[in-house]
Amino acid sequence: MSAAAPARHTLARNYQATVAHGAGTKKSSADRRLYAVMIVMALLYYSYRWFLKYNDASTSPTYSSTPVTFEVAKYVILLAGFYIIVIAVLALRRTLKLDRTAALFFTGLLLLLIYLTLVTLMKVVFGDPFSRGSIGSLLGAPSGTSAGTLSLPAKALIPLPFALLFPFVWTSWKESRTLARALLLVAVIQVALSAIEVTSYMLSGRLPALGYAGGLVRFGGAWDDPNGFSLFADAAILGTLAAREAHLIGTRLAVILYVVWTALLAITVSFSGWLALLVGIPTYLLVSGRRVLLAAVLVVAGLLSIILFAVEPTNPLLASIWEGKQASAIGHWQLAVNGLHPTSLSLMDALFGSVSPTFNEVSYIAFFNYYGLVGIAWSAALVAMTLHRSIRFARTLIGDRSVAFYRFGVSFAVAFLVGSLFVPYFFVFPINVVFWLVVAGLWTAPTWSRSFAALPVEVLERQSGKDSHLQTRSR
Repeated sequence: MSAAAPARHTLARNYQATVAHGAGTKKSSADRRLYAVMIVMALLYYSYRWFLKYNDASTSPTYSSTPVTFEVAKYVILLAGFYIIVIAVLALRRTLKLDRTAALFFTGLLLLLIYLTLVTLMKVVFGDPFSRGSIGSLLGAPSGTSAGTLSLPAKALIPLPFALLFPFVWTSWKESRTLARALLLVAVIQVALSAIEVTSYMLSGRLPALGYAGGLVRFGGAWDDPNGFSLFADAAILGTLAAREAHLIGTRLAVILYVVWTALLAITVSFSGWLALLVGIPTYLLVSGRRVLLAAVLVVAGLLSIILFAVEPTNPLLASIWEGKQASAIGHWQLAVNGLHPTSLSLMDALFGSVSPTFNEVSYIAFFNYYGLVGIAWSAALVAMTLHRSIRFARTLIGDRSVAFYRFGVSFAVAFLVGSLFVPYFFVFPINVVFWLVVAGLWTAPTWSRSFAALPVEVLERQSGKDSHLQTRSR
């Protein structure tokens, strides 16, 4: 027996034990329907932005800053929904039956939520990072500034209850279809509203939030947020890749979806979004074991990058966009360097975050500023656990649709992490909800499978060994 056999045995047994939990789930219940409705509400809440011209007056020449009441309403609705779901789960006597590692992850996630909440409340009560007496202080918004752009602590916290409730609510492949339909509805509405925004601009000159007459115009889907929406487009492209691999859609539909979502990504003019996709696709191919195709993609991407950086655009508008993106990227890296060398930092600030945290476009520095080394190390450990386990499943298990989800989840998570180098995505609602949903799904995905539930561990081991043998030969 090879040295990897015991590891495969443990992996197969954990997978089989987790799958068995979702074997006999009945039709969708109230808590699942409410969860799906809340996902739709969360991912479409910002649809009012384009219609009402609310966003951030400091960055938009035609919009007004979002009223605090609109921000408060979002948290009130979501917290009420979370409360009702918890009551429903308790009433239905749902139990969390996951393997030991998954239980450890969700316990760590719960403790992280408690830690982040306590640190945020302590800063509101004892520090002066948020406000001076307005209701916006509870959201992290200084008086006289945009609540929509500075409510970072609350926006970082709100996705975690979604993730924590996930394994209680979704326990089988059949039931997960309700969630899949909800996400599909969100994607369709995103495409429809993007079409309305682009058509309105072309016919009447109606500008989006980050649109400047005679200059750069960036579209951000239903959220009117180009950077956030660009990662949603990345998720749609990677999801299409996984759906095609799992034979859930045909080639023709996949090509149409690739074209549509690539076009929507293009009109965001988001450097972080494109960079995330350029990392996400090779990651998907890597965990899928498609090394020849991966090499071809890397060669083509390298050639395009050389051409892109070597050839200056001749069109004045394209040239200004190119120069602006270069300056923006350099500026973000300068922020990163400056953020890593603070002039004055006490031990408490380093461990638990600054009493007066400053905004930073780099997600990891922003997280450090607000929650310190404890918060960022804790979060990094949970994400690392997720990627380690999911990569093993994506490479070892074969012949099951959930494997395609593992590959999608790993590639999107890596894309999200790379994009966070330039945009504070962990604090950007609602794309951070999508990220934590994917992370929770990666820990719960075995319960969505039926084809592996009846297989003995020995069969799984033989499949794992065969897959490992094929990967060894491909080297």
